Amino acid sequence: MIKKNVVLPFTILRESSGALEAGSWYKQQGEHDVIWLENGGVIENWSYDTLLKVGREIQINGPQLLEELDLLDTEASFELLHSLHSSNLNYREVIYREAVDVTGDHRSQALITLDSSRLCERIRLTSSLVLKEELSGVPRWAASKRGSILWQDEVVLDLEGSGSRFPMRDLPFSSQSRLPDGAAWHLEWRPTLLHYSFNSAVTLFLNSERKEFVERMQAGDECLVEQVMSAVIGEVCTHLLGNEEFVGEESEYPVGSLGAVAKTWLTTGLPGRKIADIKMLYEQSPSLVHTALRGLTAEV
Repeated sequence: MIKKNVVLPFTILRESSGALEAGSWYKQQGEHDVIWLENGGVIENWSYDTLLKVGREIQINGPQLLEELDLLDTEASFELLHSLHSSNLNYREVIYREAVDVTGDHRSQALITLDSSRLCERIRLTSSLVLKEELSGVPRWAASKRGSILWQDEVVLDLEGSGSRFPMRDLPFSSQSRLPDGAAWHLEWRPTLLHYSFNSAVTLFLNSERKEFVERMQAGDECLVEQVMSAVIGEVCTHLLGNEEFVGEESEYPVGSLGAVAKTWLTTGLPGRKIADIKMLYEQSPSLVHTALRGLTAEV
């Protein structure tokens, strides 16, 4: 007798399968030019003010697919999915869905347009072949549950933005286990990306369930935007003052990078002082540094 919660293994496409051939992801620029993307690569000179077009071609031999999955002579149907995963919040969205014709050769040519509200400094594109409908009467080692993943791969990409707009996106915080429901906003950033463009290293998430707050932010409410930006500046700067690499006089960062923007904030808020001196002042009187940073605006 099989227990209810026992998950049995099922046949998936082997790595050397000839039933599915997946081309590399690419970025399209212009009508015909493409840039091929590699896992762990960087999309350079990209702006948060523009659209990002990515595409991929996948070819599937339907009869061979059914044979390798032990699903010949069944009513098996399949879907090809492309998903976008953004940042460390594990935000996931299916951005492309296509039914697969298994009667012959199936060629999928996906070209997907992504706007800046769906992106941040690091994205992961996942492609999956899944079983579309529940099956019965199939061999014991064949997939039978709807949504069973029969093949999958992914590519991770860093976006090096060059746009001038501070990257913001909204999402419901109640759907994120890491975020408290009542919070109005969350700053997603990584101190390790000091040499990256500020716009690709930092993303401001707005809680879409706080509708009035989001509407005021998107409308550019001067007072509210100033308060949020002051908090962002304070969070980034005071954290980096504890980073020895950042505080060191030898550390240099490219113009527009996270490190360069943070140093500009500190030296503008506390003119005439070196970063090491500001760190010492912060250790002695943190309120003075916070007050100096409060109210600063940054063209990001």
